[in-house]
Amino acid sequence: MKQVRLYRAFAILPLLLLAIPLSNFILGSFSAFDRTNLGRSSLWHVVHLLCVPSANIGLPLPPCLTVQDESGGKSGWAYLKVGNSHILTIPTSRTSGIESPSVMNNSLPNLWDIAWEGRKYLPGFNNGTLRREQIALAINSSIGRSQDQLHIHTSCIRPDVVAIIQKEAPGVTSEWRYMYDDIDGNYYKIKSIEAEDLKDFNIFYELPRSIRLSQSRMAKQTLVVVAATLPNGKNGFYLLNDQAMGKNIGYGEGLLDTSCSAR
Repeated sequence: MKQVRLYRAFAILPLLLLAIPLSNFILGSFSAFDRTNLGRSSLWHVVHLLCVPSANIGLPLPPCLTVQDESGGKSGWAYLKVGNSHILTIPTSRTSGIESPSVMNNSLPNLWDIAWEGRKYLPGFNNGTLRREQIALAINSSIGRSQDQLHIHTSCIRPDVVAIIQKEAPGVTSEWRYMYDDIDGNYYKIKSIEAEDLKDFNIFYELPRSIRLSQSRMAKQTLVVVAATLPNGKNGFYLLNDQAMGKNIGYGEGLLDTSCSAR
């Protein structure tokens, strides 16, 4: 068994030698992807050339945390740590982003629930110092993102964003409506779902059907999922949606506090 593992390690060594320099960029900050020669494909190459091969020999290398194989005809996925309080959930199949047809054709697992489960890697989650209401997920539009490999961010939500949402909360229902107050100059749409987790909710499908049926419109969307205690006292989530237009690039990630400084 050890000989087989050693053989596999040597077999993938050339790939690892190509990918490890890329991983060094990630350990600093996510924006560092832009400084690699592979540009908007850097993230894909890290997953494809580093995470999957190293996991196959039982030696997952940083920044890869967990890699799940393809199962039941659905893509595999991986967790990447790109900051002390910043986790990415990424399909291991080539998937450009929110506009990809695979988002809607059932070939991907529920990446939102997987991203929610990824909160276990955030500092303070396991010892209770990081509260459920401080955690959020986000995906950027095709314009707002720096990488053309679908990825969902798991981190903390900015305290000022929480304050705005709490102000809106009494009037938020399971139907989309525009928020009364802007966030960073943009008026997001908001709705709520009552649930402990996201196992029964593929957040992509929460967007209106007219948007989901149009690849060009999907490309402009950004989604943010904020864990919360709803006004009825039950656990749930607030969903925020905005669309890239003009100077607004659809950058929902900007609502996150990726340092979890308020923890």
